Amino acid sequence: MDRATRLSDVVTLEGELSSRQADLESLLARQASLKDRTSLATITLTLSETPVKKAAKADDDPGFLDALAGGWGVFLTLLRWLMLALGAILPFAAVAALVVLVWSRLIGPRLPRRPRPESAAGGGSGTAGPGSGSLPVAPPVPGRAPDAGNGEA
Repeated sequence: MDRATRLSDVVTLEGELSSRQADLESLLARQASLKDRTSLATITLTLSETPVKKAAKADDDPGFLDALAGGWGVFLTLLRWLMLALGAILPFAAVAALVVLVWSRLIGPRLPRRPRPESAAGGGSGTAGPGSGSLPVAPPVPGRAPDAGNGEA
């Protein structure tokens, strides 16, 4: 365009430029259309496997040995899970035992002791009543007269 000297050369170049630009836009639109078509295209996939020949067994029913083998497998699996659970709990149990040991040796003896309930409930009255440490008195039986020998009046 810079080297064009006549007006007709400029018009011709602009026409060429417009047609090239139109071709480019057409190709871009076609590319977008093809992209959409390929993303929605159906793909058919067929997989096949060669059939496996099974050995024919005369007896398919489980027997005693099958049950014994299955029970042994379950027993071993249970032992594995129990050992796994024990291994998971063991660090926590060790820390808890250490805390209980420290508490019972260092802190427990320094705490003040509570008075025993018998000495606090007696109150020094000297009378033997229920709750004063004497033998318990049986409650009266409904429909029966109190007996003179059992201490009831």
